[in-house]
Amino acid sequence: MDKENALSFCDTVFPAFNTLMWEAELGKRTGINRIFVGSYFCECYFLRYEKFSFDELGKWAALKSLKVSFVIPIVREPDLEKAKDVVRRALACGFIDEVIVNDVGMLDYVSREYDVKIFLGRLFFKNTRDSRGPFPRTGDGINFYSSVYNQLLKDYAFAGIEADAAALDMDFEGMPEDMVLGLHEDLTYLTTGRMCAFAAAGLTDDRKFLPDEPCKLECVGNAVTYSLEGGIIIKAGKTCYCAARPATVHGVTRLRSITTVIGWGCDYEG
Repeated sequence: MDKENALSFCDTVFPAFNTLMWEAELGKRTGINRIFVGSYFCECYFLRYEKFSFDELGKWAALKSLKVSFVIPIVREPDLEKAKDVVRRALACGFIDEVIVNDVGMLDYVSREYDVKIFLGRLFFKNTRDSRGPFPRTGDGINFYSSVYNQLLKDYAFAGIEADAAALDMDFEGMPEDMVLGLHEDLTYLTTGRMCAFAAAGLTDDRKFLPDEPCKLECVGNAVTYSLEGGIIIKAGKTCYCAARPATVHGVTRLRSITTVIGWGCDYEG
C-alpha cells in the first residue's frame, strides 16, 4: 500500500503563517510530506485567509519539500463571493496542487473554474461516529465506500476521498485503485453546526447564537471537554471531536494518514 503523511493546520490554530510555530509542529513528527491549510468546519475562520501570507507559505513549503492542500468548508450564500475570492487568491500563488471541498456546490465550482486536483473532504463522509459505544468491525457488513462517490464520479473528477475513524476495521470495497483515501487518524469529528458558543460568549442575549455570526476567532486556542463514560468529547468552535481509535482499512491501495496540529491547552485523550 502506498502511504503519504499529511499534517493539518486547519481550524485549530490561528489562520496566519507563523514560521516558528509551524517549524516546531513539523519537527514533532517524522515523514510529513504534505500540509493542509484552510478550514473544514467554519466559513468565518476560512474567510480570515483573505490576509494569509500565501507567498511566505509557498517559499517555506518549497524549502521543506512539502506539498500543500487547500481546504474549503461549506459556505453560506451571503459569503460565497468572499469565499471565492479567498480561493482565487490561494490558487493564484501557483504552489497549491490540491483542493479539498466539503460540499457539492464547491465541488462543481472548483471543477469548472480551476485545473487542480480535487479531494472530497471529511464532511462528505456520512457514516455514524460515536465514541460512547463500541466501534463496529468490518464483519458487521458495513462498506465505507458509499455509492454516492460513484454517482459523483459520473459528473466530476476527483483524486480521493477523506474519512474519519468510524470503525476498528474499515472496508472500502469498490473504491477505484487509483483513488487516495485520506484518513484522519488522531481526531475524529463527531458533529458540527452553524453556531459557535465561543463567539457568542461576550455578546448580548439578542446577538448570541446567530448562525455564522462574524467573530474574532475566539475559538482559537480554546476548547471545552466533556468527560463521558466512553471517553472525552472536545468541543472547539462549532465542532465536536473525540480522540480517534486506531482503524485498519481494507480495499485501499493508496492511503494518506492525516494528523492535526492541536492549539488547545487540554488533554483530549483522557
